[in-house]
Amino acid sequence: MARNGIQYEDVQRAIDTLLRRDEAPTVQKIRDILGTGSFTTISDHLREWRLRRERNRDVTPGDAPPEPLQEWMKDLWERAQALAAESLAHYRQEADRRVEEAHAETQAALRKTADTEERLAALNTHFEQAQARLEEKTVQLANAQSEAQAARQQEAQQARRVQQLNDECEAHQRQLEALRAEHKDALANATREHQAQLKQEEQRHEAAEARLMGLLDDARQERHNAEKQAEKRTEALEKKLERVNAELTEQRRHYTALEEKARNEASQRQALESKLRESQGQLQQAQSDNRRMERELEQQHALNRELREKLARLPLPPFVV
Repeated sequence: MARNGIQYEDVQRAIDTLLRRDEAPTVQKIRDILGTGSFTTISDHLREWRLRRERNRDVTPGDAPPEPLQEWMKDLWERAQALAAESLAHYRQEADRRVEEAHAETQAALRKTADTEERLAALNTHFEQAQARLEEKTVQLANAQSEAQAARQQEAQQARRVQQLNDECEAHQRQLEALRAEHKDALANATREHQAQLKQEEQRHEAAEARLMGLLDDARQERHNAEKQAEKRTEALEKKLERVNAELTEQRRHYTALEEKARNEASQRQALESKLRESQGQLQQAQSDNRRMERELEQQHALNRELREKLARLPLPPFVV
């Protein structure tokens, strides 16, 4: 329904004005002529004008108009038809554009609706998952509260146990202090007894050390005397061996002289042979004496080694610092 501000007659006059200007009537042009009015009201009156024009196009007039008027009317009608066709094409284009826009908006709305439904489904899924997690967290919270209650009870028990242990520890501490005092007294007594025993042991050790030092001095003196005797005997044997060696050398030299003389004096061989046999007997005796003296010297050396080994095996007293 058209509003009361702009009347149909006003719109019709504006259309007539546009037709006289050879302009196709449009809502914007009608409004420009009127200078006011809503597009909806003007559009409704323009639609009604077109409907009336279509109805009047089918009415047959009773009397034919004059021929000049018919020519003018024909020309006017053709121009009106052209303008109407142009206006109709414009309106069709506008309608097609609006239909396409509406279709595009509809498709966008459908896509938006589909996206919204997908997001809604995702939100529902997320909500269900959140609800499940919430229920799980609720169960976990209940378990945690139960565990916390049990932990508090256990903590109270542990606190009582700690207090009991503290009391026992204090009692043990007092016993330990008493035992330390007893141990200190016993240690002092044991120290005094140990010092007395140590003093006695030191005295006995000093006496034993004195005896041992005396024995060691005697052994050293005995070893010294034995070494001196062995040295004297060794020197005597060595001197005797030197004399025997000198005699043996002299005998050998004499024997050599005799042999040389025997070779030079063939005529005196028999006498010299007798003397040679005698000299050989003396030489053998000297060699026998030399071997006997060497054995005695070896025995003396063995005796000296045995004395040294005995002296080395004698225990030495510890040195007192």
